[in-house]
Amino acid sequence: MNANFQSGIPKIGYYFIIFGFLAAFLIKLPAFPLHEWLPNAHYTAPFPASIMLSGGLLSMGGYGLLGILYPVSALFPDMLTYVLTGLGLLGIVYFSLTSMFQTNLKRMIAYSSAAEMSFVLVSFGSSILSNGYPRVLDLSGGMYQTVAHSFVISLAFTSLYYIYKRTHTMQIYGLGGIQRYTPVASSFFLVSMMASFGVPALAGFIGEFSIIMGSYQSIGLLSLIIVFGLMIATGYFLWAAQRSLFGPYNESLGKLIDLNRYEMIILLFMLFISIFFGIYPEPIFGMLHIYALNI
Repeated sequence: MNANFQSGIPKIGYYFIIFGFLAAFLIKLPAFPLHEWLPNAHYTAPFPASIMLSGGLLSMGGYGLLGILYPVSALFPDMLTYVLTGLGLLGIVYFSLTSMFQTNLKRMIAYSSAAEMSFVLVSFGSSILSNGYPRVLDLSGGMYQTVAHSFVISLAFTSLYYIYKRTHTMQIYGLGGIQRYTPVASSFFLVSMMASFGVPALAGFIGEFSIIMGSYQSIGLLSLIIVFGLMIATGYFLWAAQRSLFGPYNESLGKLIDLNRYEMIILLFMLFISIFFGIYPEPIFGMLHIYALNI
């Protein structure tokens, strides 16, 4: 970002530095096709590590793109910007379709997490291509999405963890009808699913809606691809909920015990944050909006 530094090294060297940062942040996000480490990491990691990974570490990829690289994005060739935007759109649809075919709830949430972070890549690319208020809205939405994703995905992994503690399985077809004995835990998990596909009044809606509206100026009707990805996400989340939480009860699970007081307090705190910033995003969105106006 220092003009003297930029002029003091060969141009190819400066582009190599930019490429290094970009590659690192795309892997961390993760962006398609640099994502394969994420579902495997989630599948093998204990639940607390998965919560830290999706709830905090993936946001570093979004911060790197929007906080570090965006101020020097004027140096990006137009073709690179279009490629990044296209990878974001492709990632939303690809990760949503991949989630649809998962039979393990943890892997399904891992892919849905990558789909949500693909919104950030779309915001990064399309905001470079746009100008005026749509650019500000698009950029603000992308930054807010990195924060909201942490709230939503933490609630999803935590509620699934409490279900796993009781059932000892994360397989969709190994559950079935658990809402009968664990209505509270099942309800929290269902709400986390709804937040993931952007139901209004939950934190996930604000960033996704802002990105769709803001990106329309630069990519036009291609923004409908984002809507298509959300439709897929809605389908597979409802499908998973229908088969794992509702329907005939799997008697082999025995009689389950619902959440205790401490587990409920933890989930209520997470849910409160998601609802609060879904209804009143101004404390975070307002700061990000001011930043986007002046960047």
